[in-house]
Amino acid sequence: MKTQLITALSGFILSQSLPAGGINVVHAGPGDVVKFEVTAGDASMDFTLAAGANSGSFILPEEDATIKGFHEGIPDLEVPASEDPRIAILLPSGEGFAWHLVEAKPTDDKWAFRILNVSSEMANVVTNKELIEIPAGKEKAVEVSGKAQINLKIPSTVNLTYDGSEPTGVVAFVYREDDEWKAIFLPDR
Repeated sequence: MKTQLITALSGFILSQSLPAGGINVVHAGPGDVVKFEVTAGDASMDFTLAAGANSGSFILPEEDATIKGFHEGIPDLEVPASEDPRIAILLPSGEGFAWHLVEAKPTDDKWAFRILNVSSEMANVVTNKELIEIPAGKEKAVEVSGKAQINLKIPSTVNLTYDGSEPTGVVAFVYREDDEWKAIFLPDR
């Protein structure tokens, strides 16, 4: 599937004149496989993602774009043109779902770790045996020197360790679903 996605994305990119920044679409919304469509100007492409999956980073044309998810309760996401890489993550929100568009902070051949609290409550997370408070809507960078230090715990609900092997930036999104804390790791590209 990833090969088909890359082929489709390459055609989408080549059909545009000037590339802008990359974007990674992350599906942490409904538990179903969801079809997504990205449109920019006259060009469009679609792909499907299982819950918890991401599209991988791809380049958008240098114009405003829209991401649409074909599932009840998913709003459209307007993506302004930008030279900076971004992450568009779909998360549960109240009775439906909400998009969060955040700047990616890639690191080449270097481990880095940051935690974003995209909930509306203070998050108390433990990483490397240290308790960190992250206010709602804020992020915290955590100094790391290797993969073993990229972990995240929220007592009785979340216990994650990063399983990638190449040195890279990693971002953790912390959110609430049905009054329970959840988190997802993603390479920060």
